[in-house]
Amino acid sequence: LAFFLLTCQIHPYPSLEEVRDFYGIRRKDIKRSNNFWAEGIDTPDIPKEVIELDLQNDLLDTYAVYGQQLASFAKLPKLFTLFRLHCDDLVCLCDMEWNGLNYDVEGSLKKAAETTLEIATIEYQLKQQVDESVPINFNSPEHISAFLYGGVIKEKSKEIIGQFKTGARVGQPKYRAIEIEHFLPRIATPSDKSKLKKEGYWSVDESVLRQLSQGKRIVDLLLKRSFLSKELESLEGIPEQITKKDWLSGEIHGQFNQCVARTGRLSSTEPNEQNMPDSVKQLIKTRYGN
Repeated sequence: LAFFLLTCQIHPYPSLEEVRDFYGIRRKDIKRSNNFWAEGIDTPDIPKEVIELDLQNDLLDTYAVYGQQLASFAKLPKLFTLFRLHCDDLVCLCDMEWNGLNYDVEGSLKKAAETTLEIATIEYQLKQQVDESVPINFNSPEHISAFLYGGVIKEKSKEIIGQFKTGARVGQPKYRAIEIEHFLPRIATPSDKSKLKKEGYWSVDESVLRQLSQGKRIVDLLLKRSFLSKELESLEGIPEQITKKDWLSGEIHGQFNQCVARTGRLSSTEPNEQNMPDSVKQLIKTRYGN
């Protein structure tokens, strides 16, 4: 945290090794635990004497770093005050991470199924605008650009060029790779300012789409699909994280990060508890009754 602030927030979550090297501190001994970790051996299975020696050297490095940082803060008293406030925050953030939030996993999966169906319905409506043979992927910004502004969607395929005349595959068809181009008409005229570096493509960011005056029904469907897709990521992703991280069923323990954002603001990850869709927030249950 101190290093993050002293270096103008350009080193997210710096390691002890990175900080030590920055200050030119020479470690007394190599970190032997690294060799075990590289071989897939977990910390509890590393010999105790190796762990103890590495810990002792880590503590010596930390103390040496502390001395360097204390000298730096002496020249920057206002930054030191901010650092101490961040340390006070850290105690609270640790408590928040440890306690976590109660989450309705069953409700999340049910809502995810409903959202999946809603997305499929929207995609069906959108695909009515093009020939059914066009393999459009609405998760691809390039495909959406071609669909909305007119352009080409390329499809990889194969065609038969004969048969194998010898070998183990004799009599079987022989193929070669081909590329089929599907040309789509323009639904809306893009702004010149939204043109991308790749020739023939324009931005399909939400802010750009909201400024379009043509094809409003199609644009609204694209925007709704985008919103629901982001919502679905959380509805499916949070239950997956609970299982993957072996949290107690129905609990989420997101991270609150002080050493990530260049602006110095707090951020949250795995899951992002600062920016949850309303449908996900509704699935968070209080511990204190109704």
